[in-house]
Amino acid sequence: HSNPGGHDMAGGDARLNGVATEVPDGHPAKEAMRAAEEPPEPFHLFRVDLTDVVLVEVDQEAELLHTHLWVPGLGVRTLTRR
Repeated sequence: HSNPGGHDMAGGDARLNGVATEVPDGHPAKEAMRAAEEPPEPFHLFRVDLTDVVLVEVDQEAELLHTHLWVPGLGVRTLTRR
């Protein structure tokens, strides 16, 4: 969850939701990371499967709130309200 800073919400407010699963030792993805990056040992690697992404933007001039929602397989939907 991330707010870009100021109280005006310039750039919007983003949120990612999902499920993180640890990749076990010996898994090809973890071994490829180890070979490519030489991470400090021991290290943990996680796979994240997104369930949705939300971006909320405030249009102060028009006094509108725009909510952009992305869900896998459904694309982006935008909801607008005053």
